[in-house]
Amino acid sequence: MKRFSVTLSLIFCLIASVSAAVAFHGRSGRGLRDAVAAACRVESPVPDVQQWMTTVLADSRGMLYLPLDHEYVRVRPAWPDDMLPLGVVPVEWWRFDSRYESMPGDTLQADLVNFIPARFDDAKLKDTYPPADLTRLKWTNGIWSTGFLMVDGIETNGWTPPQDYRGDIARIVLYMLTIYPSGMLDPWSLLIADGSLWPSLTPYGIELLMRWSREDPVDAREHTRNSIIASAQGAYGNPFVRWPGLEQYIWGDKAGDIWLDPDASGNGGDGGDDDARLPLRSVYHLSDQRIDLWSPIVPDDAAWTVNGTSAKGHVSPADIGVGRHEFAYTHLSGERGRVIITIVQ
Repeated sequence: MKRFSVTLSLIFCLIASVSAAVAFHGRSGRGLRDAVAAACRVESPVPDVQQWMTTVLADSRGMLYLPLDHEYVRVRPAWPDDMLPLGVVPVEWWRFDSRYESMPGDTLQADLVNFIPARFDDAKLKDTYPPADLTRLKWTNGIWSTGFLMVDGIETNGWTPPQDYRGDIARIVLYMLTIYPSGMLDPWSLLIADGSLWPSLTPYGIELLMRWSREDPVDAREHTRNSIIASAQGAYGNPFVRWPGLEQYIWGDKAGDIWLDPDASGNGGDGGDDDARLPLRSVYHLSDQRIDLWSPIVPDDAAWTVNGTSAKGHVSPADIGVGRHEFAYTHLSGERGRVIITIVQ
């Protein structure tokens, strides 16, 4: 069996079709990223992004928030002449060829997650630059900026969004480079994306986007926008908004750890034979009878530890107590993995 450093794929089969997250619940690393991409593609493309912004995204007053200018602009009943839906990640980053065109369901040029309302002047200044921390400014309005930065001794262009919108921008970029083929990118993207299928991001891109996402976590405004998008085009909108912190398990400070869907639920085993055992999940209650050390795709002869102590078959929540516990396994093939389980009252 192929070796994984700290990668474990635990498929949770307790609930059928409760959410798309079941498809990537319990995965880690590249397996987690690939499963997120497969589960969260657009289901019902919206044909006209501008019309959608005017009729659906606008609030009850017909106003749209412009994140690059920190103001509201009236878009209903008529869309302003000096505005457009601006792609945070430019479509020019992708090469359109037969590989892309043959992929059903990809709607790169009309994916609502990627678009924010902006003025033409803002779009022109942003150009196709990647997001970045700038060291030398070319232009700023005190809210967002364009300019230059040095990476590996080379000066390049970039743009910086407002402080309280950087997490939003980071999560949009991560979504686009997850859902759409990251191995088909042009040089415009190469400050952030490395053109590979995995990890898809450069070291600079990982550091920047993970930091922005941590420093500006998902807020109510972003959740509301994502819910509207999910209703319009199906799936779950941006999974990094729907499940805050998911990105940290793919590229960030929890990379290699197993991501557990916080929506997953179920009861512990009933103490019966092996046929009654249930896959590991993220949360157990102290009153549950047992926690089975088992997953459908973990080798049955794997060796398990709980908080560093060898364990076999199952453990009792009452024996290890309330709190967070590390469940880890190793196999003679070299495969290994770990997952954090929480026991609550």
